[in-house]
Amino acid sequence: LLYGPLTIVSDLFGVEPDSIDRIFIKLNNNLAFDEFKATDPCERVILLPQCMRDASCPAKLRPVDGFHCISCGRCQIGSIKHLCDDLNMKVFIVPGGSFAKRILKSYRPRAVVGVACFSELYEGLLNTGMLKIPAVGIPLIRDGCVGTAVDEAMLLDVILAGIDLTGKAKAYEEFRCHYMRS
Repeated sequence: LLYGPLTIVSDLFGVEPDSIDRIFIKLNNNLAFDEFKATDPCERVILLPQCMRDASCPAKLRPVDGFHCISCGRCQIGSIKHLCDDLNMKVFIVPGGSFAKRILKSYRPRAVVGVACFSELYEGLLNTGMLKIPAVGIPLIRDGCVGTAVDEAMLLDVILAGIDLTGKAKAYEEFRCHYMRS
């Protein structure tokens, strides 16, 4: 209810346009985190934006479940997908918010991690709220619709929330080491 008026007030005072979205996302994440953390990993879904893909990405788009990463090593997605596969979490690489909404309705996850730019995250968190799905939003650290990036440490903290790493340490170490080299 306050989003519209707050954006108008922030425009009047020259406040950065993403400030309201940042506050909303932090508030949402704080409210949803405990319920998200208590959800079984196999009932979680990770939604990654297609803009994280490399410009020469060979992955093909499928109309039902988005792009299928082949772990070519050209972007962050392959390592993220490998870790999530090991944790039995579904990862979807989606071309936009309406596609993500379709996946939520089709797969009915019990919890969601969404990675996107601020405006897409805001919309996505509203959608998950209407579907009563606890969701944590991770904003891109580099946006622009092509060659974007996510803060791997922040994403890793969310993905691993509430998970016992016994027997999963190898995938976690591979993921962590990959980004320490980068």
